Amino acid sequence: RPCRHRDPQDRRPADPLQRLSTLDEGCASRLGAPIPLTSDRDPKMAHILLCCSASVSVYKACDLASKLAQNGHQVRTAMTENAARLVSPQLFHAVTGEAAQVSEWGDERRGAMDHIELSRSVDLVIVAPCSADLAGRLAHGMANDLVTTTLLAVPAGVPRLVCPAMNPHMLANPAVQRNLDALRA
Repeated sequence: RPCRHRDPQDRRPADPLQRLSTLDEGCASRLGAPIPLTSDRDPKMAHILLCCSASVSVYKACDLASKLAQNGHQVRTAMTENAARLVSPQLFHAVTGEAAQVSEWGDERRGAMDHIELSRSVDLVIVAPCSADLAGRLAHGMANDLVTTTLLAVPAGVPRLVCPAMNPHMLANPAVQRNLDALRA
């Protein structure tokens, strides 16, 4: 299951692309209507930014990235440093054809301001998995790594799909719920 909020009685399609186009606010932070999976630049391809945080379910993000890329979408990946400890950025590169980025510092750096470059020309942002830590930092506008600075730089009109992934007790914690409520607002 890609999201713990999903109702077991939900009969939406199993295909991730069809599921993405019909997801409701069950695991999305700011969705009122279905997400368009096409781009103004190319009606057959969406430019998707996948942001991954450290959760044991990060391996599912690799599968999602692979399926999106196989269906003709451009998928660029930004990972927190701890997510990169769980799953190698090379795996995302292998399944999407785009190098996954972890830091704006050191040898991995691509340009002067990687977070700005990653946030440009994006049709959809998927934050999967979104750990309790990342949800808190996003809810409070913190920008202390590549993922958070990139997400703050994404233009306001771009749809964002935030998929919390954590232990059910963590998810039920009032502080985590406040942070998720802030992201929904």
